[in-house]
Amino acid sequence: MVGGVRRRGGASTVYAAKYRADGALVWSTDTAPLIPGEVLECTVDNAGDLYVAGTETMEGDRTAPFAARFSGVDGQLRWHTQVTPVSLPGSVTEGSAETLSVGAKGQLVVGGSLRTEGTALGMVCRLSPADGSVQWGWTGENLVVRDTGVDRAGDVVATGTFFLAVKLGGSDGAEVWRAAMPSESAQELGYPQMRSLALDKSGNVTVGGSLRDTLDDTRAFYTGAFNARTGRLLWENAGAPLHSFEAPARVLTFGSDVLAGGRQGGSPAVVDFQSRTGKARWRREPWSVDDFADRTLGVADMATDGKCAFALGTDFPGRVLLHTFTSAGKSRWQRDLGQGQGVQLAAGVKKRLYAIVRRPGIDGLDWHFELLGLDAASGRDL
Repeated sequence: MVGGVRRRGGASTVYAAKYRADGALVWSTDTAPLIPGEVLECTVDNAGDLYVAGTETMEGDRTAPFAARFSGVDGQLRWHTQVTPVSLPGSVTEGSAETLSVGAKGQLVVGGSLRTEGTALGMVCRLSPADGSVQWGWTGENLVVRDTGVDRAGDVVATGTFFLAVKLGGSDGAEVWRAAMPSESAQELGYPQMRSLALDKSGNVTVGGSLRDTLDDTRAFYTGAFNARTGRLLWENAGAPLHSFEAPARVLTFGSDVLAGGRQGGSPAVVDFQSRTGKARWRREPWSVDDFADRTLGVADMATDGKCAFALGTDFPGRVLLHTFTSAGKSRWQRDLGQGQGVQLAAGVKKRLYAIVRRPGIDGLDWHFELLGLDAASGRDL
């Protein structure tokens, strides 16, 4: 299943669709009630229903965070709601839901940002899967929530801009701990821009993104791990300056290790860290680079099937490349997926791999999205 935006006649509406493993369309929301806005994140629950979250366009150019649930069987809209915490200092003038997570027991969590009259807030809300009503909400002033997760105990963790990580009680949203800034050893680095988080089997939290070097105003690659119970820093790595101001980063657990994908030292890279110590086991830079490459280049997304890790990226000439690595960092295969930009990657069942690629039109301006299915073992098209 996929989610995005459909633009027709200058209007943007929420789009979601389900495809079979062979790429045949099962249903799309073209026949569902139109929601003005765009999808920024989507996920599927254990029942097979699709949840989407993003930005809804309101009257007077206002925007609001929203979430919706669609039936996995026929795409019928089960519910649609604007996501705002129960009590806010004023009315919402703009907002966006940027992350969406479903826990093992069906807990539904949405994170993002909103602005009330004069106040910018990062927000995390737990919603009822049945009707989308807000069960609890948490806000942090001058923050932006970029990624969320639900641990085995049902507690919620989040990461984003201007903070490293926060843990919230699953039942009431009460703040358990917050890691705001890096340790004193990296005190010359600040302005956290975390992009992704991962939870290991113990519930420890690893975040990935970048920090600003206050001495020369460059960005520095950052990964850090925090104790699940106390939020104590377990380890951190602040690497070489990144190529651009907003470098994408993705972290995920891979066996007993943590993989981080993004840019390090000016080039797209995948780095494997030991989850207990943070020691780098291997680093691979399979993409070509250039000092004047566009800021969208790098590792866009990663996925794992438990045996191998897959990294989707874009090189300097604007080619979409897909690489696979073993736990030892050896390349199994790689594919050139043609011109465009890598967007998202998912490992499916039965050794299937799915990639979303943004393709340029004939004039180079009319971009569209394409869903690709590949065999995870060989990289061949399905």
